[in-house]
Amino acid sequence: MEQPALTELDATLAKAKVSLAFRRNHQVLVRSILRAALVAEFLPAMPDLPKLLKLGHKVAKVPATEEVDRVIAASRAHQRVALALAVHAGLRAGEIRGLRRCDVDLRVGLLTIRENRCHGKISAPKSGHERVVPIADALRPHLVAAFGCGTSDPRAHVCRTRLGEPLSQNSIYDALERAQVRAGVSGWKVHALRHHFVTTLFRRGVGANVVQRLAGHHSLTVTQRYAHTTEIDLREAVALLGGGNSVVTAASTSL
Repeated sequence: MEQPALTELDATLAKAKVSLAFRRNHQVLVRSILRAALVAEFLPAMPDLPKLLKLGHKVAKVPATEEVDRVIAASRAHQRVALALAVHAGLRAGEIRGLRRCDVDLRVGLLTIRENRCHGKISAPKSGHERVVPIADALRPHLVAAFGCGTSDPRAHVCRTRLGEPLSQNSIYDALERAQVRAGVSGWKVHALRHHFVTTLFRRGVGANVVQRLAGHHSLTVTQRYAHTTEIDLREAVALLGGGNSVVTAASTSL
């Protein structure tokens, strides 16, 4: 496939409003096939191809603290700890499902994130390694309540159904959807609660390296996306002191 043909195909996909990520993945796939054909000597040389599409990073949208508090308060008692783990410890959905009682040390005040459970299968966390997260004061009562129910088996999962079973793949998502309806809030997914955790750390002055470790980000680049969000917050806050856009512009030139 020569450059004009690939460019024309990409234009057709763009016209059909196919996502930029899908279009780029398509280009990567074509390149892989052509390289394989070159190695197998089906092609005399690699064709002239257009440059790969560049993907931009979206600024993460984060729920307000007041919204988060209302949603947690509106959730069912046995589901509350799952949502609180996302908000106050930054756990991913799979990490919430995989958290066991032996991973929680209430005396020392630490969570050890060891497992990710997705569709019933256990794997390491997304970063590929364990991490330790201190138990926030706002999270502790939810953990204490969860520990006071059911089994004392140290291998038992912290977050369970009302019948004491491990959470299914969709349990957390469904719990959040229902809690939002009761709280009069809408539009947030489980990962948005984790976004709230990370962004709150930045807003309170925690350094990027520390935030990266607490969130379990594989790359500091991912962590810095949330720092960009707080730059917007800071500019808006300074603008409130007076001067309107001139204050924001001044802040922009120094960043």
